Amino acid sequence: MAIETGINLSSVQQELSKDYFGTLKRVAEVGYKNIELVGVNMNNYTRFMDEIPTESLRNELLQLGLTVISAQESGRMDKPVDSHDWDSVLAYYDKLNCRSIVLPSVWIQNRDEALRAAEQMNRVGKRMRENGFTLYFHNHVHEFKRVSEETLYDYLIDHTDSEYVRFELDLGWVIRAGLQPVDILSKLGNRCDIVHQKDISNTPTFPVNLFEALEHDGNKEFNSFQIYRKYTAPEDYADLGNGVYDFAETYQFMHEMGNVRYAIVENVGASSDKIQSITNDLHYIKQYI
Repeated sequence: MAIETGINLSSVQQELSKDYFGTLKRVAEVGYKNIELVGVNMNNYTRFMDEIPTESLRNELLQLGLTVISAQESGRMDKPVDSHDWDSVLAYYDKLNCRSIVLPSVWIQNRDEALRAAEQMNRVGKRMRENGFTLYFHNHVHEFKRVSEETLYDYLIDHTDSEYVRFELDLGWVIRAGLQPVDILSKLGNRCDIVHQKDISNTPTFPVNLFEALEHDGNKEFNSFQIYRKYTAPEDYADLGNGVYDFAETYQFMHEMGNVRYAIVENVGASSDKIQSITNDLHYIKQYI
């Protein structure tokens, strides 16, 4: 299966919040064809779906030749996954012909919380499937916390129904968990057909492996929220191809597997010119897809 590229719009979050349609135009002019929408305006924590009429967005996308392949949406992170108003989410994206809804993360810290999250994801995923949608789960680092011989991510994989829940694997966060992307891709198999791609700086502010950062700091208390505030910074990331990520190995493996349909650029690093950065990213990743 050929792999197509796309971009997660969090890459241009600041630009998007200032000029939503103007930023979409620039993304299209750069050469991107596929986009993953983000649900929350992180500048003021409002929802884009409350600000951007779906009809206006649909018309703009048609004019720009952009296809929405997926959208990241979630409720409050301190509330159960299935307590969110998913009906309004599905109604909005139905008009955009976007059938893949991505849960950006869940704040889990132990086995019991992981199992509860898996149950909630199954319920939401079943509901989405019955309405013609697919639920995806997107990882960060904390889901790879080890509990005995398994990680919390293992619990999510093993206790969600493959009919109802798929996985959007963030390859950069896997590296920051001290793991190898090919190992996680192998375990997920055909449950993963979308990946997120970021690169990690050669000289990050904090250790690449965030669990090592905790250990070096003598911090034994794992907090799945504070780890990002304390041990990550925009300077930890680089434009694709300018960091530590081994693209050749990962993309050769993905081509051999044949499951991955989309490699989504997510540029979260410090950059004086984000449009130039995502342009660089597109040119670089095209070498491997």
